[in-house]
Amino acid sequence: MQRIIEWWNNISFREQVMLALALFFGLSALFYFFAYQPITQAYQQSQQRLELSYQDYRWLQKQRQTIESLRNKSRGALPALLTLGQLEKTVRKQLKEKEIEARIKVIDSVNDQNAGSLKIELSGNAVTVMQWLEAMVNSGHKIDVINLENKDNWLSGLVSVKT
Repeated sequence: MQRIIEWWNNISFREQVMLALALFFGLSALFYFFAYQPITQAYQQSQQRLELSYQDYRWLQKQRQTIESLRNKSRGALPALLTLGQLEKTVRKQLKEKEIEARIKVIDSVNDQNAGSLKIELSGNAVTVMQWLEAMVNSGHKIDVINLENKDNWLSGLVSVKT
């Protein structure tokens, strides 16, 4: 340390000023590149992820409201007087027309009367599936949405339709 102080005192004032400025700008550059820039970059990325998450949240809220609306409509709707077999045939026809992939399983069949339900595992364009669900509710069927997932505007999941 003593040698550095002696060296500093032996150089001219002009060299001392130049070295002090070089040290200041060098430390400033190190601070910028190794502290400030990574922090601001991480902050910006966090803001972008937050905005994407918020957009997903708004979409999910909208879907939840749509589903609640469909459920409320189905609770007040008059039951369609179809047997379970007729309901299955109608549902298969509608799904085929809308080009929605589906596997249908008959559940709780009671002598093919107006009791029972269809469990439908479906997959299709999100808008088309939601239109089909709305049409089913408007025609008087009770719809229970068990699970629906949206991925790149492709909706898939499990729905129960009751007569």
